[in-house]
Amino acid sequence: MILIVGGACQGKAEYALELAGKQKTGADSSSGRTVDGEKDHWDQAFGAFCILNLHGFIRQVMEAGQDPDRFVRQVLAHRPEFVTLNEVGGGIVPVDPAERDYREAVGRAGQQMAAEARQVFRVLCGIPQCMK
Repeated sequence: MILIVGGACQGKAEYALELAGKQKTGADSSSGRTVDGEKDHWDQAFGAFCILNLHGFIRQVMEAGQDPDRFVRQVLAHRPEFVTLNEVGGGIVPVDPAERDYREAVGRAGQQMAAEARQVFRVLCGIPQCMK
């Protein structure tokens, strides 16, 4: 898996799709699908080739009263090739306990994903930097 992290609107999705397109060149076009945590339902993340905005799926899981750590373990068990994740822990700590819990869950997800990833990139202003 390749994990791509960074702030909102920094070019993570574009980079992931570029890498995915290069990897799938010459492969069967049905050999994977891309899902987006900002658009798709969280259960569609399982078995996806490329998961964009994993943080969006985590928010959905938490709003449904499900365990985000269990969700991340299930995603990892399905072995996606590419995952993007916003860095949500910067800035002012939210007053709302649910928002603090969300930030913690996304941070834990990032750690779990990075531990399993063969490569980790951080994208800032559209420029990827290899971290692992």
